[in-house]
Amino acid sequence: MENAVESFKANALKLSEVLRERGIDTPALSPSSPFVRVSHEIQTKAIERTLNQIKQMEIVPVRLEEFEKLRMICRFHGVKPVSTEVYERLTNDMAWEILDFGLNQLYRNETIFKLGNYSIEDYESYTPAELFSRPMSVLKPLVEKTLEVKASTKVVDLSSIPSYVIEETQTRLKSQFRITHSFACALKSISTNENTMFVFASYIEPIDPSRRVAIM
Repeated sequence: MENAVESFKANALKLSEVLRERGIDTPALSPSSPFVRVSHEIQTKAIERTLNQIKQMEIVPVRLEEFEKLRMICRFHGVKPVSTEVYERLTNDMAWEILDFGLNQLYRNETIFKLGNYSIEDYESYTPAELFSRPMSVLKPLVEKTLEVKASTKVVDLSSIPSYVIEETQTRLKSQFRITHSFACALKSISTNENTMFVFASYIEPIDPSRRVAIM
């Protein structure tokens, strides 16, 4: 357990440094030290995930169009989009991530790190449901769209899901963000030709604290 904590701490500090070099001030560690309280399985995955995030960011030049970053990250994972339309849809103001179909996050772009008040340790110690409250009404369509993406051979448009607000649950500020999902696209393994992961792109806008909204 102690070795796992030290390994994670080293990765988190390194990732925070890489982000700082890109002008993003995301703290490595949380004052409440949640990582020591999670299971060994979660710790192991977090160590692997942060190490891979560092490796991926180190191969991607800072000043590069987002669609070019996606090309490089796909090569890193040995996958390619089921449709090249994804490169036309991805814009520089989007927050995007790559996930496997177990919803394990494999990569998140810099825009995601810029938002909010969480540390790397927070992101890796809590589940998304623990980090943010969100309307229950969006969960079912998100699951349905994920299943659609897994079997799809094209870019799946997500505009049918209405914009909604999420709120931080583990911070004092309880910052809110409006999310508008744009599209998802399966990525298939070059070796097996099977859809093994997907890119998920959204617009995320911070909400002025004086204009907070109720989350239903």
